[in-house]
Amino acid sequence: MSLPDATRSNRVYPLLQNLDLENLAYATLQGTGETLNIEEMNEDELRRLVLVNLARLSVKGEWNGLLTSGGTGAGEMPGGSAASPAGGGYLVQYPMFYPNAKAETSGNGVVRFNDNQATFFPFWNYKAGTMDSLTCRLASTNVDDIMVGLYTTGSDGCPNTLVGTPVEWDMGTSGVITLDLSGVGDWTVSADTQYWLGMMLKTDTTNKPTFYIMDLDEGPAFTVPTTTTNTEDYLVENTSFFVSNLTAGTLPSTVPVSSPDGLFSDTAQVPLMTFTLA
Repeated sequence: MSLPDATRSNRVYPLLQNLDLENLAYATLQGTGETLNIEEMNEDELRRLVLVNLARLSVKGEWNGLLTSGGTGAGEMPGGSAASPAGGGYLVQYPMFYPNAKAETSGNGVVRFNDNQATFFPFWNYKAGTMDSLTCRLASTNVDDIMVGLYTTGSDGCPNTLVGTPVEWDMGTSGVITLDLSGVGDWTVSADTQYWLGMMLKTDTTNKPTFYIMDLDEGPAFTVPTTTTNTEDYLVENTSFFVSNLTAGTLPSTVPVSSPDGLFSDTAQVPLMTFTLA
């Protein structure tokens, strides 16, 4: 008798025996319970199903299948965190820049920045909407701000044209800082689409923002290909593209891909960032 006043399990526990919580997939749990009739005689098995799912989610440290409609489907972000904001409802915060990479919480790095050079990091958007905010973490205060812009992906797979308008982000506070995009930028995005975040210094080229970053030694490989004309070899460790010789403090409306101001791949450090959608 596993639960108080319960009968012996004849479905949930027998079907899931010999499985551990770490490797129990949502699909397996779903298959175990989806044919259960919702009636009083199945109350014990329904309670067991909920108990096992809560234990599975607690071990995995994620809540897909509880706060979302299934395991991981269209419009959902693996690893997305949910918090209850003022006013009720749920605000889903999506990791940006290859979210399966491990956060470097004990170190930090300066992203390749200049006031006449833009760096473009790719990310995948999972839900249609409008960008509502960006959040990063700075190791120390910084006197300069950065310009950030959202870019589409061209037919060549590279960053292409601006979505809406660039926005200035105040970097003057250490710790976690959030850029409120509501009412500015007009960064409207489509579901299941790759975009690029373009970043450049606004004025000061000496005091650059120091970000907490993604750990390049742990997590998946990055898949931005090399763009050198000297070889046809492609590398998977590149994290971004960059463009030099731009107008100082001004992100380009269209990303140039031809020499001498062409697009070059790089292994720049990747800021630890998240975004929300309205």
